[in-house]
Amino acid sequence: LAEQARHYEAWMKDRLDLELTPLSQEAISLATDLMDRAEDRLRRVVEAVRDRLSRNIHEATGLTVSPATWTVERPSVVSIPVAVSRTFMMSWEMLSWLLPMWLIGGMFRRHVIERVPWEVEKNLTRLVGDWAETVDAAVTNLRHQAEVWMDTELSTLDRLVAKQSPEASAFQVAIRLLEEAV
Repeated sequence: LAEQARHYEAWMKDRLDLELTPLSQEAISLATDLMDRAEDRLRRVVEAVRDRLSRNIHEATGLTVSPATWTVERPSVVSIPVAVSRTFMMSWEMLSWLLPMWLIGGMFRRHVIERVPWEVEKNLTRLVGDWAETVDAAVTNLRHQAEVWMDTELSTLDRLVAKQSPEASAFQVAIRLLEEAV
């Protein structure tokens, strides 16, 4: 019985790996596509803020500021592994001599056949949940990078405004306009 349970668990893991690995590989391209779209949208927002900042500085002071670029560090996405539960909640190795397969083989087969849909559903749910979590974390990371970049740019301007007293009011107005826009 214990040996058959191990064989079933190994078979289930191999079969789920065989079936779910292609789905997980497809999810990598979908996740990359979602991250590309999120990066494009965030890049447009960052560039709009950067352009508005440059325009406001130019209007306020007549100075042309060379725009800083936002460089993105893309998080990586990986395949999600399969997990198979134990066939029984307890170890039957010590009782295997008492329960020969010729006696309980039919019950064992019914038990493992009934577990197959549950194992498939569990692993599909894990796959979807893990991929959703991975993509959400990656997009959140991209958004955080954009926010940090914009905060850094605004704090740099704050430092410049503090040093340049004659032009300070124009810079402060430009910064207030930017903060209202953001």
